[in-house]
Amino acid sequence: MGITTVVEVAVPVPLDETFDYALLEGQSAEPGARVLVPHGGRRVVGVVVALKSGTAPRARGTLRAVIQVLDEEPVLPQPLLEAVLRVARDALCPPGIALAAAIPPGTASRPGSCRRAVPGHSASTP
Repeated sequence: MGITTVVEVAVPVPLDETFDYALLEGQSAEPGARVLVPHGGRRVVGVVVALKSGTAPRARGTLRAVIQVLDEEPVLPQPLLEAVLRVARDALCPPGIALAAAIPPGTASRPGSCRRAVPGHSASTP
């Protein structure tokens, strides 16, 4: 599979920077969506902050690929994403940590899980 898009991802680590990852063919993600990425020898959940095109990716060595796109739609709408990143800069907080704090626990699916609506059933139906 080939690289189709480069995404800038904020991961919850104590560094004041974001990291570039490759989306492979068949993957797509919008800013504000969560992605599972390799980072520092482990897998972490980060938030896409931008799509990159026309610029060289910032990578030390080989550009690493997104393992899994966790959200079909962004969990953080663009205005909230921008506000959290702005506050993080003003408060000298790493962007990945600020974004992780902006997503309430239990509101987004976990890595490796998939939730699908069952036709004919509503959330209030037991």
